[in-house]
Amino acid sequence: MGRGWGFLFGLLGAVWLLSSGHGEEQPPETAAQRCFCQVNLKRPCPFWNDISQCGRRDCAVKPCQSDEVPDGIKSASYKYSEEANNLIEECEQAERLGAVDESLSEETQKAVLQWTKHDDSSDNFCEADDIQSPEAEYVDLLLNPERYTGYKGPDAWKIWNVIYEENCF
Repeated sequence: MGRGWGFLFGLLGAVWLLSSGHGEEQPPETAAQRCFCQVNLKRPCPFWNDISQCGRRDCAVKPCQSDEVPDGIKSASYKYSEEANNLIEECEQAERLGAVDESLSEETQKAVLQWTKHDDSSDNFCEADDIQSPEAEYVDLLLNPERYTGYKGPDAWKIWNVIYEENCF
């Protein structure tokens, strides 16, 4: 299943690369300038059965070696300093946030209720278990640029159809 996921992962990475101006051919010199993402490439596709075959041999996503990923990214607490983590806890313990207008119009309340019903009706609506999976690997998006993969046929059509036809927002 790695190649089917690789296609989707590559597509999402390409959007990021193109929108951020990081689509250069040569990767940056330091690991700090790269974009690492953790994903389980071996996980089966949750949307449909897929043969996971590409038209080209070179289109597979190449995961990083363990020593290529900075320790700070591998750590669960790399994002925030100790002081910032304490502020988050204090904020969560506060009874009410200041200067936040929590009122919703009746129309917005109905829309939120509909979204909640939709979300609750789907098992695993937003599944982010790749990060916790023992098979998850780090991928450097700059070393796996978007390109024509040769991934075509009915399985590719399903993916493009979802991208263009489904309401993803």
